[in-house]
Amino acid sequence: MSDNYPRMLYKKGGTNPEPVHGHILGIKVVQNATEEDDAQEDGWHRTTIEAVDAARPAAEGQAGDDAPKKAGPGRPRKDAEVSK
Repeated sequence: MSDNYPRMLYKKGGTNPEPVHGHILGIKVVQNATEEDDAQEDGWHRTTIEAVDAARPAAEGQAGDDAPKKAGPGRPRKDAEVSK
């Protein structure tokens, strides 16, 4: 067995979640690269940071140009009529 395995993977809300570095994450132990690849396809990550970041909603402006934008001070809604 390689020195890199077994390896722990993390997933927000995964199996049997528990506190890890200030977040509640599931932990999965994989024994080889094939198991790791399969787990990563199912949303498991090598680091807690990657697991937490993957669970966050996409940042505004990254969802595509036609995604609804939030109105704010000095910023009309995208679908608002502009009077001239």
